[in-house]
Amino acid sequence: MFGKKSLNILVIIVLTMVTFWWTTFIFHAEFILEACFAIIVFRIISSFLIYKDYSLSWSKATQKTFLLKSVVVAVPLFIYTPIFHGEVRIAFMLSEAMTYLVSM
Repeated sequence: MFGKKSLNILVIIVLTMVTFWWTTFIFHAEFILEACFAIIVFRIISSFLIYKDYSLSWSKATQKTFLLKSVVVAVPLFIYTPIFHGEVRIAFMLSEAMTYLVSM
């Protein structure tokens, strides 16, 4: 029913929403839907265009998959941090990215 590309998109959307909500809870911040949506879009684009990491198996966790996931999280972080700098704290964005990476 779902291919690896569809599963990748679904995992990025759900996991980003959960980690973004969790980080807002920890930081006592409000949930900024635009920022969450932008992060999801940047992560999907990064995943597809930069490393095509959807082709990796979700059932296997190796050092290579962790490094690819790290880069797929880090590259969008460097792009969307300046965009939301005035609205969202940098510590919030770093914490959310690390929570996402660890939960991945």
